[in-house]
Amino acid sequence: MENENIVLKETLSKTRHKLAEATTQINKFSKEELSNEIKHHKYNETINALEHEKESLKAEVHDLSEEKKSYKKQLNEFALEIDARVDEWKKN
Repeated sequence: MENENIVLKETLSKTRHKLAEATTQINKFSKEELSNEIKHHKYNETINALEHEKESLKAEVHDLSEEKKSYKKQLNEFALEIDARVDEWKKN
């Protein structure tokens, strides 16, 4: 009986030690998981901000392209007007 108690106490001690190690590991993994979740959230925020910036830049490029087309049209009209006046002056 006494030997059985000693064996049971040793088993209990080993089990408690393993449980303490397991608890430490669980806490470590929990902290890592929380850290990963925070990083994931920050990465998502960054991605969203960059996507928004990309869309803004696309809109700006579109606007600048339209503006360029308008300036080019005005320049062509101006060039035609100048050519017409030059032709008129040559006739006179």
